[in-house]
Amino acid sequence: MKPKRSLTHLIEHTERIYNALEYGVRIGNISRAARENGLTRNQLNYYRRDIKDNRIRQSHGGSRSPSTFTTEQYELLVATVVAMVNVRPNLTMREIAQEINSDQNSIFYKKVNKSRICSIFKELKWNYHSPTYKQENKYKIENLLKLFYFNTIIYNTDWKNIYFLDECSFSSRGFLLGLRRSKAVGPIGEPVYVTNSTSISETYNGFFTISLDDCLYKIRDKTNNTEDFFQYVRELLESGFCKPGSLLVMDNAPIHGGIEALNALFELFNQYSVQLIFLPSYSPELNPIERFFGHIKNHFYRERNSHGSFLDEIIDTIDNSLIKNKELFIGFYRQSLNFWSEKKRNQYQRKR
Repeated sequence: MKPKRSLTHLIEHTERIYNALEYGVRIGNISRAARENGLTRNQLNYYRRDIKDNRIRQSHGGSRSPSTFTTEQYELLVATVVAMVNVRPNLTMREIAQEINSDQNSIFYKKVNKSRICSIFKELKWNYHSPTYKQENKYKIENLLKLFYFNTIIYNTDWKNIYFLDECSFSSRGFLLGLRRSKAVGPIGEPVYVTNSTSISETYNGFFTISLDDCLYKIRDKTNNTEDFFQYVRELLESGFCKPGSLLVMDNAPIHGGIEALNALFELFNQYSVQLIFLPSYSPELNPIERFFGHIKNHFYRERNSHGSFLDEIIDTIDNSLIKNKELFIGFYRQSLNFWSEKKRNQYQRKR
């Protein structure tokens, strides 16, 4: 077994080879240079090819093998990959390779494969992450001004006087998919069938309004339009759910009507001394009612109860799980409004 060479010895040996190679090239006799330095001609010729062909690159394992690209081509390939990822970071490695190969003006004389892109990612210390998607129009100056105006009003209003209104739909098809379990008991070697009485074609649409401690909703099995929306708003205001001097927040969905409908809507709210304000565009995270909807639908999958009708499940979820637990609404408000006021965040901090 050969003894391991020290790093110093390897460095000295490499320097000796390159000095001998330089001497052999200068005198025009590689064999003589090898003999005078105690080396073989094959050793010098190996490193001579290394110098002449810059496609030879050191691998991570320590071996030296020819690469597909020259040094200049490889650097250009890395720069191309970096530029593509900076513009579209959600591209897969295969898609990056395919786009590079599809360029007819490419200087790369051999196809780029997925493994090559993977090695570049390792060299750059890049990895795939769960991205956070941002809407470009959300950060335009017009929408930022709306956001500033919206935040100013919310900051100066007590949470007890803020109401949020939105629409939500419930499809039995998605509900049943959530109830399907991957396992069922039955005899070995025989298929197992599970039946349920819920139709996959049931769809219910509802209007919901939440406050800091309550909820008022209306659910129907028909598609809602602008007329239905106005009817719900009229019933909402007549019921006294929204107190005079309070603030009602909703998004600018098409169902809320055009300019003429909005004028009538503002007149209706003015009759009951309720201020209407719209959410900035592309900002659902500012609306606590979105978290409310998510909680309702997640409750279906946790309970996994399909014995009653689909509509009964919706109503039971809202009435039994949410209305009776007032602290859930406080949590929804805190999660959406917690950056507006440190004082209010502490005031409505959930009790541990």
